[in-house]
Amino acid sequence: MSDSSGIYIHIPYCKQICPYCDFNVYPQQQANWQGLSNALVNELIARAHLFTDKKISSVYFGGGTPSLAPLALVEEVMTIIAEHYRLESNAEITLEIDPATASREKCANLLALGINRMSLGWQSMRAPNLKVLGRSHQAEDNLELLESLRVMGVKNISCDLIFALPGQSLNDLEQDLKILLAACPEHISLYALTYHEGTPFYDWRKKGRLKPCSEDNELSMMRHMKSELEMHGYEHYEVSNYAREGFRSRHNQHYWHGRSYLGVGPGAESFLKENNFSAERWQTLKNPASYMHAWREQVSGTVRPVEQVQDLAWHERLGSRQIWNEKVLSGVRLAQGFDVGEFATYLDKEQFPEALSKAIALGWIDRASAKLVPSVQGREQADALAELFFNLVP
Repeated sequence: MSDSSGIYIHIPYCKQICPYCDFNVYPQQQANWQGLSNALVNELIARAHLFTDKKISSVYFGGGTPSLAPLALVEEVMTIIAEHYRLESNAEITLEIDPATASREKCANLLALGINRMSLGWQSMRAPNLKVLGRSHQAEDNLELLESLRVMGVKNISCDLIFALPGQSLNDLEQDLKILLAACPEHISLYALTYHEGTPFYDWRKKGRLKPCSEDNELSMMRHMKSELEMHGYEHYEVSNYAREGFRSRHNQHYWHGRSYLGVGPGAESFLKENNFSAERWQTLKNPASYMHAWREQVSGTVRPVEQVQDLAWHERLGSRQIWNEKVLSGVRLAQGFDVGEFATYLDKEQFPEALSKAIALGWIDRASAKLVPSVQGREQADALAELFFNLVP
């Protein structure tokens, strides 16, 4: 899959904005669906020339709440991708769903358009937790949606679960996990609640309205969930992600393994790898109205230079050191670790052995050769482990 890439489609609208969310999202009432659809199509066409030599093995509709989008938008986007990109016949096509926004009829229509993997914003099965998180769906909506998708023949379902909530006990988490495991999704993503600056949760924590879960309790929860999930046949293949055999997220692996990917839509980021030591990254304009204005029509036929200022929030070129640092940052989160590979001859001859010796002494690396494989403890301390190896190439 080394020459494969993915396409991410950002749908920026939500029924309501969750107080912990720091994604690029806006209220549904502001939605201009036709304008967004036109802009997505135009951007996809204009960027296609950048990916002519790459197979597209995944498409991911994220957000925001993609399940709010009209079916016509999804259909237009999938049609353009099929016409202008080398979309693999068995590509993984994911769409995120908020259980409060997806009727059975809509789900059936999405499947007919080629969606073959559903990612459910499950978050919790406890009503008090959903209330704290500001979610608009009810606990029973989770199971009803998953059961409906099974009846429709969906064989690849991912569920998100948020833990380490204020006041949450290990027993509370156990109840959530028990119901989730009984539902048997193919993939589970676990996210510790984070208080991002600029969100209501951040302000409430600062003012004492919310008391965050302690680091010790969060670690206990992580370890408990890992034990339970592995006992039920889930592979812990990335720090926050578990999968049954054959159901790792194909799309996310593009990010984690440093492959090229295209992001379209307001605030979406793209990464284009030129070779092992150079790449470029850019982000589209974040404000939906500005994004739509920039992409309201084709410019210079169907091709636009990546660096065209009016299209982007920013653009940057990455050199060997930045690519190495990102390789490390992702690699220490993966069960399989990462290969030093092409960087072997460039690594600092004194600092790299020192960093490696320290990681081994701390018990954070299981084995060290051309491939660095983090231990369970190493992945629990992924950021600190990665920091040991930062900036070791010129």
